[in-house]
Amino acid sequence: MIVDVHAHYVSPLVAAAVRGNEGRYGVHVVETADGEPRFVIGNREAARPQALLPALQDLDTRQQAMASQSVDHQVVSLALSFTGYDLPAAQGAAWARLLNDTTAEDLQAAPGRFTATATVPLQDGRAAAAEVQRVCGTLGYHGVVISTHVAGRNLDDRDLDPFWAAAQEVSAPIIIHPAYVVQSPRLANYYFQNLLGNPYDTAIAAASLVFGGVCDRYPDLKLMLVHGGGDFPYQIGRLTHGWSVRPETKGLQTPPLDYLKWFYYDTVLYYGPALRYLAEAVGPDRLMLGSDYPYDMCPARPRQIVADAGFAAGERDQIEGGTSSAVFGLSAP
Repeated sequence: MIVDVHAHYVSPLVAAAVRGNEGRYGVHVVETADGEPRFVIGNREAARPQALLPALQDLDTRQQAMASQSVDHQVVSLALSFTGYDLPAAQGAAWARLLNDTTAEDLQAAPGRFTATATVPLQDGRAAAAEVQRVCGTLGYHGVVISTHVAGRNLDDRDLDPFWAAAQEVSAPIIIHPAYVVQSPRLANYYFQNLLGNPYDTAIAAASLVFGGVCDRYPDLKLMLVHGGGDFPYQIGRLTHGWSVRPETKGLQTPPLDYLKWFYYDTVLYYGPALRYLAEAVGPDRLMLGSDYPYDMCPARPRQIVADAGFAAGERDQIEGGTSSAVFGLSAP
């Protein structure tokens, strides 16, 4: 079974549920001239309206795209711009519950084709813990997706410990995906906020988990970094050298290099030699096929990079479905 672990989805049921319930969710739907709703999540004056690509919501179009990519199964995650981590805790919890409940309802229409990962109200570690326990316990979710930071707080913030503990307890894999990345005027042109900002933000998240001791406190967590780990695997030598010479890093007992193989990674690197390096650094068994569907950064043939990297047949089987089936608890249709 060929599995794509990096694809995004938002239920078309969400807009109707929000209308008339703005106070409950802290989310407003704005009607536009093109007929596509925009979501304002949080402060109406400060928040940027979030558009929904039609392909984000259309399961029929999605399955046609999967067929063209020779993909059998998708692990679908929320579009991370919809997380709402800056909402007050109660609204954030209600918003996450709505997103998770509507996605679970939708995916019943295509049994065997999709596995859902949940969003959680990460602005409150205890509420996030409760939501991961709920969705994995009663809705049949097989994992969680979170952003690289929580409204500016890094992922080693101790308020998140209840969430990490709950995810470890229920064996929920966690996908870490960048959103609202570190801002700089120098990233304003050439789509650099995505092309350079996304991988850099993932490196900050991964390094924070390592240096902040999350990996040591919760060693049985299963965490996947999208975009091939961003910049993290490719600067691991610098992080390790810094650990050996800088006093700021001495809270970490072993070299950062030791943690490289603790994470899982998707294949969204677009360049065979880069994926080959990653496989040599962490092992092919830590890699999982991804696409970033349905965004424009999704390659037309996401499996091609695995072919270009020159893996043996058994390694390709692992990368294209074996490891993801084991990590996310999938069974072949």
